[in-house]
Amino acid sequence: MVKNKRRNIVVDILLNLAAALSEQSRLALSQSRLGQRARSIVTQLSVKEGIQAHRIVAGPLRGCQIMTDRRHYRGYLLGTYEPDISRVLPSLIHPGMVVVDAGAHQGYFTLLLAHLVGPTGRVLAFEPNQENRDLLQQSVYLNHIPHVSAYAWALSDKRGAVSFVVGDSTSMGHIDITNKAEHAQMVQTITLDEFAEVEALPTIHFIKMDVEGHEIEVLHGMTQVLARWHPTMLCEFHSAELRAAGERILNEYGYHCTELGSPTMPHVLAR
Repeated sequence: MVKNKRRNIVVDILLNLAAALSEQSRLALSQSRLGQRARSIVTQLSVKEGIQAHRIVAGPLRGCQIMTDRRHYRGYLLGTYEPDISRVLPSLIHPGMVVVDAGAHQGYFTLLLAHLVGPTGRVLAFEPNQENRDLLQQSVYLNHIPHVSAYAWALSDKRGAVSFVVGDSTSMGHIDITNKAEHAQMVQTITLDEFAEVEALPTIHFIKMDVEGHEIEVLHGMTQVLARWHPTMLCEFHSAELRAAGERILNEYGYHCTELGSPTMPHVLAR
């Protein structure tokens, strides 16, 4: 027990030292050999005690708590997780907005969206992976955020039940439309169009979409939303083919698409 506490103290010191750096310096360090060595040290020292609440020490969510395993998601704690998205969101999201987080994972960006829309806004988070959704809801509770709603549905192009593969990582869960994958679980699907109608939403201002290869089905299921409200979209497409098909759909509804982030896994900003 004492040894574990000492290890955690060392890890906390390393994380707080990194947090004291500027964002640019943290990003540069994370890509250097020294940064790689520091990550290795943190991984070796981190106690294998599973997922617990951790305080974010840097970045736009500094001071918030998040339920996660810091051995795997130190980027959350240092505010360096997907920095391109973290940088652009404050210019897109404003107080009072209604926003959708499709593929919310453990809720890092759900928390950021909730912070940006404020108590007069609303965040609708869709995460079919129960483990991730439970962590998201716990983080929302820890941070006393009443304007986030988390849903077990997977957004798609029709209502029904599909096979959901959790994958080797909690961030790699995806829908298997063949329903033949082993070690899969069945999840319920709904279209965003139907959800908006059932919930009598007044509007949707913004949609963040990270659905691990199911992008086209999700887009087909929100055509009424796109036509009626024209929300700003931030989409991660998981192949060049999916991106091309997705941009064609968005173009049909008057969107202009620009690339944001790494060429290997770019996000598309559509307005």
